[in-house]
Amino acid sequence: MNNISQNFCRLIAQGKISFPNNQYWNNGGAVVTTTFVCVELSCELGFSILCSDSIFIKLNDENNAEILMDPGGLRYIANSTSRIYVRSAQDRVDVDVKIWSNIDLTEQLTCDRLEELIKIVEAIEIPTTIEVSNFPASIQVSNFPASIQVSNFPAIPTSIQVSNFPASIQVSNFPAIPTSIQVSNFPAFALDNTLLSSNTLLTNIYNAILGLGVGMRYVNRGDPVNFDKTFADFTLNWNWQDLDLSALIPIEAASHLVHLRVQLVASDSTSYIRFRTKGNVNIINIAELNSPVAGEEIESDFEIECDINRKIQYYGSVPNITALNLTVLGWWRS
Repeated sequence: MNNISQNFCRLIAQGKISFPNNQYWNNGGAVVTTTFVCVELSCELGFSILCSDSIFIKLNDENNAEILMDPGGLRYIANSTSRIYVRSAQDRVDVDVKIWSNIDLTEQLTCDRLEELIKIVEAIEIPTTIEVSNFPASIQVSNFPASIQVSNFPAIPTSIQVSNFPASIQVSNFPAIPTSIQVSNFPAFALDNTLLSSNTLLTNIYNAILGLGVGMRYVNRGDPVNFDKTFADFTLNWNWQDLDLSALIPIEAASHLVHLRVQLVASDSTSYIRFRTKGNVNIINIAELNSPVAGEEIESDFEIECDINRKIQYYGSVPNITALNLTVLGWWRS
């Protein structure tokens, strides 16, 4: 046995390399192409492969995943298999493939391959022992009390007792709580009452009483300087349009009548403008102002109920209206 074989056997004896001993397969120059070739083996512990070019293998079942083997590579696969499928990785016909199953590879490997394998294995130095110097055999902690005692610590009470606490608390001579408050001789106030107009508290009380639904009252807006809406504020296209009055009347006037004054000028005698409560649809429930003579101004007052958002609707004929002005004179409120 040459030195290389002796060294290889020494590594086997040391447990660094171990191969079982059984079967060997060589395609012997047969064609190995891209089509898989099945190799039957009696395998218990694994197998090894040596090839002259890249190949793919599958274990046991041709439907399993492919494993790529590098050219000239030695591969020991430590799992049991009984069948190997082999094909070339490229479209070649001269791939030389050797497969060992449970065999001592020292009889099949060349000296060059053995020498290369021995150098790799010998470079791995596995220490048999690990020495740690100057490590104390034991660690001692001296003067550590065996136990820690806390004296004079008050006991935590498990219950709290309160003595001489009355079973019930009685309050005598407590006045009965009235179910209603009566105010007699409350003066009546008019809108022009001096005391009412000069006293904020009385004004608030008066408005609160009115807000209870005792009655309705009209609020005169006063003496406006300018029209609230002019021709440019209206969209006249034979369709009903919304007219928002929320900037002109307060929230208290929502869903109440609004007093309007409307002026109209047209270049014919058939133009008109109509107003209605938003949501109404019947023609008999609208207010209308017509131009009787071309170029002559006509005006009229209307009371139209606005909706909860303080909007009404209008409808104007086209194209002969030349001037259209609207002023809010007042409103009704609760």
